[in-house]
Amino acid sequence: MKELRRILIEPKRLYKNNRTLELVKLLKSEYHYLSRVIRLKNGEHFLVLDGCGNLWLAELADSNYLRLKSQLEDSNLVKIKTPLICLAVVIPKNGFDDILRMTSEIGVDKIQPLTSLRCEVNIKNSKDRWRNIIRESVELSERLWQPELFEPLQFEDWLNTLSSNSLYSIATTRQSHLPHLMSYLESSYQNQDMIWVVIGPEGGWTENELLAANQFGLTYVQLGDSILRTSTAAIVSIESISSWRRGP
Repeated sequence: MKELRRILIEPKRLYKNNRTLELVKLLKSEYHYLSRVIRLKNGEHFLVLDGCGNLWLAELADSNYLRLKSQLEDSNLVKIKTPLICLAVVIPKNGFDDILRMTSEIGVDKIQPLTSLRCEVNIKNSKDRWRNIIRESVELSERLWQPELFEPLQFEDWLNTLSSNSLYSIATTRQSHLPHLMSYLESSYQNQDMIWVVIGPEGGWTENELLAANQFGLTYVQLGDSILRTSTAAIVSIESISSWRRGP
């Protein structure tokens, strides 16, 4: 059986009056991907997902449209796994694209970019690229849920948005007797809706930032014996939480 490739299209382009449209207009980039990258011809089938748990069979109608072969009510809705896996990470000078790509493939559900005192990056005009990276990662990894990407916030401003039914940890180094992230999850999870891990800048957290994190109830954790760069730490932490969530 021929493998069917996937393409992600936002729900607002697929639905009208709570029903899926039969014909959906394609963006130029989408038609290029379908016709040039995976070399589909008119009438050939592929899969469409909306990033919200739905998946439909579709066919390429022409250079401007795809035709859905099934309706909204025909989709086998896949519920999102819980607890949600959430990453708050200070944007590094290099490697943030890798963080978005790899954590989206591994299973992150929410991504909060942060800035901090030791973060000096220019994020202007980056957001569209970031969203495209997440979209491509979802299509490649065959996930049905697209991670939510928030607007960048300064670390201490983000602390003021914390919710009561979430579990929060912050990775740090050079402190003895810290629990490993996995041990912390095993001992502290009590059916919270979301599990957050916070990853700091390449230069490390400032003392005031760590004090603020502690005041807001974040638990210090470690990710192992080695000192990791921001991008590595983010990927390792999301894999750890994803592995824990898959466990018994």
